[in-house]
Amino acid sequence: MPSYIFFSIIFSIMLAFAIVGFFISLLSIVIIATKRHYRTVPNLLVCNTCLAANLFFCNTITICITGFHSNWPTHQSICVLRAYCVVMFCTAFIYSYMIQSISRFFFIVYYQKPYLRAWRIHWYMIICGWIISIVLPIEPLLGRTYIYQSEARLCIPTPQSLSSTLYLIIVSFFIPYHVIIFIYIYIIRHVHLLTKRIATMIVIDASTGKLAKKQGKELKILKSIIIQVGIYLIGVTPTILIMICSQIPTVVSIPDELYLLSKLSIPIFIMVILMFVCMTNLSLRKTLESCIRRFVGSH
Repeated sequence: MPSYIFFSIIFSIMLAFAIVGFFISLLSIVIIATKRHYRTVPNLLVCNTCLAANLFFCNTITICITGFHSNWPTHQSICVLRAYCVVMFCTAFIYSYMIQSISRFFFIVYYQKPYLRAWRIHWYMIICGWIISIVLPIEPLLGRTYIYQSEARLCIPTPQSLSSTLYLIIVSFFIPYHVIIFIYIYIIRHVHLLTKRIATMIVIDASTGKLAKKQGKELKILKSIIIQVGIYLIGVTPTILIMICSQIPTVVSIPDELYLLSKLSIPIFIMVILMFVCMTNLSLRKTLESCIRRFVGSH
């Protein structure tokens, strides 16, 4: 079993990232919700992503606080619920990016159909995304996929739950990730054909030039989404590998320390994604910097 010092270091680092990520995501949500000029469809979807990250960090904070105590087995039922919440919020996080990709698909490919770019459609997608994120992880929860392991002070997949583990990996990551990649490839091809068609025109009218410029801007937003999903892929890969390897204990013996280290990577990389969002959204970055500067100055 890992030493108390090891637990303290890992949970302290995880707690620090969770607290910072919680405040950044919360502040981003407040800014977008309260500033009228931020109320755009892309910012609505960014706000949805920040909400998923915020709830994930809240759950991570509770895991860290209880993880400092060695008598956590007395709260095993709560541990299982927290494990479900981790899967649910991670699912909501990646599905929020799938919704952003679908939105870019509507804006670029079906730009001639305004109803697909309406607020109502995006609210429907957000609601459906959260319903899916809540419902999909329920089956493994009812099937007792997670058990408490005192050596890691975490709830982990049982060796008998290979089907449930694969189910979680497929529906919570594999499907939305590949939908995002498919949309990106399709849009790249669409923009390439549009650019090629414009290049063959003898006379380019103002509306055609404006359309090409607008779709180029939308493509930059989509590229930013792909980068963020790539960062998330790096963060969840250790956990996915641990989940798969834990199902074959006779072949691979996983040190207890790796369970905690794999869980540490997710909040760190989600935090990195939030920083990337703030850095690439110039107006949001300036407002955040102003709020932080004002807060620091008042103290």
